Amino acid sequence: MEIEEVVKTLPKSGIIKNFSQISKNALVISYYDKNGNYNLLIDARDKTNRICLIPGNIKIKAGSFKFAQFLNASAAGGKIKNISQFYFQRIVVLDIEYNGETKKIVSRLWGNGGNILLIDQDNFIVECLKRFPKREEWPDEEFVLKNPENIQKDFKIREMFLNNDINKSIYEYYNNIIEKEDFESKKNKNIILIDKEIQLLENSLKKTEDNLDLFKEEKYLYYGELLKSNLYKVKYGDKIVSLYDYDKEKEIEIELDEYLTPSQNVEIFFNRYKKSKEGRVRWLEQKDKILSKYENYSRLKEILVSIKNNDELINFENNYLSGKINKILNNKKNDEKKSYGRVFNLSDGYVAYVSRSSKNADEILNKVAKGADYWFHIRDYAGSHVIVKEIKNKEITEKIKKEAALLALYYSKGKKSDDGDIYFTRVKYLHKAKGSGVVLPTQEKNIKVKFDENILKSIIGED
Repeated sequence: MEIEEVVKTLPKSGIIKNFSQISKNALVISYYDKNGNYNLLIDARDKTNRICLIPGNIKIKAGSFKFAQFLNASAAGGKIKNISQFYFQRIVVLDIEYNGETKKIVSRLWGNGGNILLIDQDNFIVECLKRFPKREEWPDEEFVLKNPENIQKDFKIREMFLNNDINKSIYEYYNNIIEKEDFESKKNKNIILIDKEIQLLENSLKKTEDNLDLFKEEKYLYYGELLKSNLYKVKYGDKIVSLYDYDKEKEIEIELDEYLTPSQNVEIFFNRYKKSKEGRVRWLEQKDKILSKYENYSRLKEILVSIKNNDELINFENNYLSGKINKILNNKKNDEKKSYGRVFNLSDGYVAYVSRSSKNADEILNKVAKGADYWFHIRDYAGSHVIVKEIKNKEITEKIKKEAALLALYYSKGKKSDDGDIYFTRVKYLHKAKGSGVVLPTQEKNIKVKFDENILKSIIGED
């Protein structure tokens, strides 16, 4: 029914300017008549087949595809003599005259396995968009359209297409579906790439930790010291010496090199200790590098998963494939600072986010805060949530706690008080009360803070 309505609106004749493809399965036939220019879209993509005129304000972004190139060589410049629906089926036929020959472009707009075929005047397939040998849709195969036995018209045009411009409605409706599917597909491909990198880093991290377990420098140092203090018990040529281990309160056996003197054996254990310690340092450095990279890629995945539109995804993909990972991470940090609440720099490199509203507090908790970050809030008053971002391998100091607590006091209903009770905890210990947006802290600690104008001005400036 919808195909029938579209075909009714199409100019049925004209001169073909050219053929192009906006995707692998979507053909555009550009033609004109005395009344204007038209771009007829025939899309044989599975599940989203469609035929319609493309709205005039849409720019055609054509790709390089063989089927369109073949049609340009075989029919561009030809005349469209008629466009018709074949016996009320999901088939549309364009009759074309080219260099004195009659050809047909047949579009099968089936839910799955749709196709577009160029047929010569003897009803043989010249070329097709997709090749289906089992259906005999293949160049040089004879192609005959069979009349249907029954024609049923007990259907209705969908409501979304019941307006003055069915072509525009169909184009936009299916475009939204296709863009969403393409967006999700491209997004998932990028997630898979990042997941592979994360897996490699996890494997490297495990290998590093296994290597760290091999280093027993403390054991070498202890054996060296034990041998040194019992040197008189060791003789040249001994393969094993039995000494009393005061830590374990028992006798232990230490293997020796029988060809070395007692002093040289002691030196061996000290040398092993030194090398093992140096090796551990190198592996620890390696571990830190891998951890840093792992955190970056984990953050990359979080950013990618949160992307909601195609422009952001293209920008992410271009930067990621170009190796500009820091650019993605830094841009996201800047976006977070611009988008979520008030942002203040505290002492020693710490950053605090202060909410402007209950909705904004939720945004900060959901999109900025991580489990290891710190949460501050005034007791017994309504007030802003203060989130202090954790700095890796750095313990929050009393000075930072005081600055964060002062922000929690200042941005609250208890602002006019000389002091206030502030409680704080890690973000991971926060829980939302059932049926409300109220946040309930656990494992919280209390800070008593006095209002200090000088400290406040150093954080927020003149207010």
